[in-house]
Amino acid sequence: MRVDQKRTIINNNGKMMGSGNGVMPHYPDEWHQSWNGNVNFPEPPANSVLYLPGNPGTGTAIKDYSGNGNDGAITGAIWRRLPSGLWYISNDGIDDHTDNASPTGLDITSGGLHVSIWVRRTLDTNRDEVSDGILSYGGLDTGGYSIFIQTDNKFSFRTWNVSASNLAADSAATANTWYHVAGDHDGTTQRLYINGVEQAATSEVAMPATITTSLEIGRWAELNTRDFGGHWCLPRILNASNTSLASQCFQNERYLFGV
Repeated sequence: MRVDQKRTIINNNGKMMGSGNGVMPHYPDEWHQSWNGNVNFPEPPANSVLYLPGNPGTGTAIKDYSGNGNDGAITGAIWRRLPSGLWYISNDGIDDHTDNASPTGLDITSGGLHVSIWVRRTLDTNRDEVSDGILSYGGLDTGGYSIFIQTDNKFSFRTWNVSASNLAADSAATANTWYHVAGDHDGTTQRLYINGVEQAATSEVAMPATITTSLEIGRWAELNTRDFGGHWCLPRILNASNTSLASQCFQNERYLFGV
């Protein structure tokens, strides 16, 4: 006798819907997940140097599928799972982080830069009266780039060259809500996107300065402090500008996060 297994999933509009025979529908973005948690994720975008789609969902490492071997070592943080079946990382805001001490291809000084990550904050950043790092490569006095959250709970994108260039979101992030945050730099213009919408831009900004450092997710690189309290998923870094990718990722992936 055949038994059709059913599960509840979230569709593109954030509404609940059932799936027949235990298999989720196939969406245009190529995400396709079975009811038992097996995930077939899309190929990384062109010029990717980091792509962490949440595999294997267990253990102390998260695998990089960019082809650069930039796997992340997980310290303290734990794996959790969305109703859609997608795995994500949860940080306690005290000492949890994920890092790669010697990443390949992240020292991006030419050719454009695109950085993005899904984030859900659970703690107020002003508990320390400092900003908290979310995805960080480099530091204030050296070079690099970062997505972080300010003391007023606004997501921000920063690059460093001779000085820091910072772009902040229009409004504070609501706690316990998923957001897609992306920063882009085409060599002359730096942009910040929240949920696929451009929030801020500044022109005549140089690309980040050369630096060799670790990649940190969940705290500031180099400082190794100012830990982010919340969840993160699907970080991407490209050695190329792509001003349409933020909107594409948000629209194609939002159903996974129920937004």
